[in-house]
Amino acid sequence: MARPAEFERETVLREAMDVFWRKGYNTTSIKDIVDATNIQPGSLYWAFGNKQKLFLAAVDCYQQDMQRIINATLKADLPPLTRIEQFFHGLVAHTSNNGSNNGCLLINTMLEAAEDDQEISTVISQTFSQLEAGFAQVLKQAQMQGEISANKNTENLAKLLIVGMFGLRVYSKNNTNQQTANIIIETLMSALK
Repeated sequence: MARPAEFERETVLREAMDVFWRKGYNTTSIKDIVDATNIQPGSLYWAFGNKQKLFLAAVDCYQQDMQRIINATLKADLPPLTRIEQFFHGLVAHTSNNGSNNGCLLINTMLEAAEDDQEISTVISQTFSQLEAGFAQVLKQAQMQGEISANKNTENLAKLLIVGMFGLRVYSKNNTNQQTANIIIETLMSALK
């Protein structure tokens, strides 16, 4: 019987996440993960099962990080539209500050691999549905406080914000001009009112 692998799971997941984020799911090999983590293939397979399960565990780690950021902004004690605007500025800052211009791991994967793998597609869709519901909740608060018109459909506006987030993350991946990103955010926010 093989001896259980001895390594810090969270560290390995973060290292694997960085490789998937940088190279993409389809082009990342187990050898790439081995090189990044210094964990032997057998130990990786024992701990995670296969590449897909390792990726899904890494995505879960990424989602937890993003959920902390989302909660910090969308649930802050600020006017609702200010929270949404800060969320988008935070996305741009995150892209600019990490220096890699890797974009969003989930959006990159959705564009690259989700069609090929139903389980990955489902996980990513659920994540964006949760964010959309969070946007809708904040937009309803904005509507009740008179920040947006009562005749606006908050569910549709939440979808617009998701599309805006996709576009901004993809755009910021190759265009690092902060001023242009701010104009995009201003335009998106003006569409809500």
